[in-house]
Amino acid sequence: TMSTNDWEEMYNNSIQASRDNTIDQKALKELHLAVEAILKAGLSEHSQYPVPDGHDTPTYAKRLDVPKEFRQTISYLEAVYRRRYPNDPKFPTRDQAEIRSEVQDLRDWIAKRYL
Repeated sequence: TMSTNDWEEMYNNSIQASRDNTIDQKALKELHLAVEAILKAGLSEHSQYPVPDGHDTPTYAKRLDVPKEFRQTISYLEAVYRRRYPNDPKFPTRDQAEIRSEVQDLRDWIAKRYL
């Protein structure tokens, strides 16, 4: 079982990996993993149930009552993560620095309420 500190370390590693990656879609997938890790850190502190396996970040966000402003970014990153062909030109790509900033704001929100 992973501790809250383990989840926070995974968050930090994923944020760094997103900075190191020059391919937007891969960086965005790393940001999805950062979101997953920080949501699971919040769940490990907030819920009496074990932290779930899997990558269903929209459900985890709902359990933590994450505000709508963050849930839009979470849903976008979930879609990026689940795409089989992430370089599809029809799929809207958002700026990774902007998304990273939103993910860090989400981390601050979760830390203030749950960590």
